[in-house]
Amino acid sequence: MENNQSQNTQSFGMLKEFVSPVSKIYMAFYHSIVKKEDLLDPVKSFQVQLLVLICLFTGFFMWSFAAITFLYVDDMMLRYLSIVYVLIHNFSLLCYRMTGKILRASYYIFFSGFFFIVHFSLLSGAFLTHSIIWLAIIPLIVGILSDRKHTVAWTGLVCLSVVLIYVGDIQYGLFENKISKEGQFVSQFFTIYGTIFLNGFLTLFFIKRSAVNSKSLRSQIISKEGLLHILVHDMANPISVISHHGHQLLNRHKKDGDTESDDFKRISQCTSSAKNIMDIVHAVRSIEAYESGKKPLILRPININVSIHNVLKILNTKITRKKINIVMNVEDDRLVSGIETVIEQQIVSNILTNAIKFSELNSEIKISINRYDEEFLKMSIRDYG
Repeated sequence: MENNQSQNTQSFGMLKEFVSPVSKIYMAFYHSIVKKEDLLDPVKSFQVQLLVLICLFTGFFMWSFAAITFLYVDDMMLRYLSIVYVLIHNFSLLCYRMTGKILRASYYIFFSGFFFIVHFSLLSGAFLTHSIIWLAIIPLIVGILSDRKHTVAWTGLVCLSVVLIYVGDIQYGLFENKISKEGQFVSQFFTIYGTIFLNGFLTLFFIKRSAVNSKSLRSQIISKEGLLHILVHDMANPISVISHHGHQLLNRHKKDGDTESDDFKRISQCTSSAKNIMDIVHAVRSIEAYESGKKPLILRPININVSIHNVLKILNTKITRKKINIVMNVEDDRLVSGIETVIEQQIVSNILTNAIKFSELNSEIKISINRYDEEFLKMSIRDYG
């Protein structure tokens, strides 16, 4: 038992001694490729690592099949073009280094691999060759290095190419098999173990990429929540000061009997706007407390008619400037459950602001509230812009 443990320890130590320098060589190579601005971004840095590793691993198999072509395939054009395909493939890292574009660099891998596989397959058994299985790897690589749109496009291209090879080979017999039996054995060996290895390798990196993206997303959410928390709490004090002094000025005007002047109206509008901002702050705090589980979210009955009139008062300057006629068809006492500030500012105000924005001068905006069913109301805001 002790001897087995000792042998396992020695084996692990030997493996570690082998892996450690290889890892150092790879990291040195990676840092010579990656751009500094991408190195600071965890997601971009991982994408560049994917590009480098996929280029190295697929490059190994492409060089292997280039050697098979020279040794076992009786076609001079494919022999020399195989070298061209491999060099184009390897140019992907230089392209990234020169341009900083990961997707553009990835396309050197996609196209060179695709054309090499198709060309090699056509001269080594066409539709019946095992090498054509390599085409199935391409959409997986595209999916890891790009996005859904490119993955769908390449999946379609690969499927179409397989269909064309089938028609040309099985239906019309257009392709001649120029690979020897030894070459068939060697290429089948690399195809079997290569696809197994690459599928496992790419799946592991796909899982790792998902974890990196999730971690980045969580960090962004936490950062935004922290920023929102700071903004909400830091805004409350200065807005309270503005609101307090606004009410003092309004009370002074009222004592002097000056409630019709332009100054009184402007101060009243500023005070009302400050109150709206404070209401928004309180609403955000309530939602934040609800989402963090500190307290339940309390929904109250809101008179939608009153909410619309409050929003119209706030937007009165914009409405007057464009000489818009507001036509309302809203019955009294239409109640909805919610948070008043959210209904006014996030729903009614946003829709009305867009309606005013896209309305022409001297135009009309129609607002109507109808009972949709026993539980819901239907609000319609129509502009003619």
